[in-house]
Amino acid sequence: MRGFCRGGWFDWVDPVSLKIGYGTDLHYSSANETHENLYLSDGALKASAAVDELGNHALDLVVFSGDMVEGNPGASIVQADMATITDLFATLDAPTYYVLGNHDFDGLSNAQAKAAFGLAIGHYSFDANGIHIVVLDGNYNLDDDSSAYATGNSWNYLNTYVNPAQRAWLAADLAATALPVVVFVHQRLDGVGDAFVDNAPAVRAVLEAGGNVAAVFQGHHHTNDCNRINGIPYISMAAMANGPAPTNAFAVIEIGSHIINIKGFGWQFGRTVAKLV
Repeated sequence: MRGFCRGGWFDWVDPVSLKIGYGTDLHYSSANETHENLYLSDGALKASAAVDELGNHALDLVVFSGDMVEGNPGASIVQADMATITDLFATLDAPTYYVLGNHDFDGLSNAQAKAAFGLAIGHYSFDANGIHIVVLDGNYNLDDDSSAYATGNSWNYLNTYVNPAQRAWLAADLAATALPVVVFVHQRLDGVGDAFVDNAPAVRAVLEAGGNVAAVFQGHHHTNDCNRINGIPYISMAAMANGPAPTNAFAVIEIGSHIINIKGFGWQFGRTVAKLV
């Protein structure tokens, strides 16, 4: 079961070097009950259930991949909702890293949204157990360094770019590491349409030129999917928000020397993908 995007998870046969707890698209709001099939007010229950399960898996780190909240009932309420969820993740015996999603700017300035997650900048990287982790920020209205999302600047989820300065940083970051790379981003990089980064081909070109990207994990589209483009698997993860509690979606991502194994919970599918050696 190696070398493909789709399929169920299986008993591990490869030594695990890094184990990551993963969730995305919670869309929590204490002020709203539902929005279409998104059960916003159930977010705290879903996050708590995910934390309870993830706590059983001896994780090395946790990644939450954007859209923690939704709605603009006022900055203080949005910040309190974010704190409710980040406090839950803080109970895990593993550090949590945050990816910015478009709804994380609902009611907040760019600086306020980043501060809620303890971020100085939306894109960053770090090493963990022999894996280089890259977090990207697709929350720009234009392919322009001065167009970052913030409440009041008329951001639209249909306008999403990875800005030029960030792409230059990414190229330098990939060139500077000898480790295999796993990328996390909120919006999708593997196609064209409403859920995709508008300049995705330019971003993929940087990832491909690096020659060391093992996989890209994405949220935003709320669905399970996986596409391999020029050797890189782009794995779209299911949203926690869809459906009423106890419906949920989260995962444990196990990275070994040859494969990446995703153990899905709820409606997050499990799958395996080939990993660069």
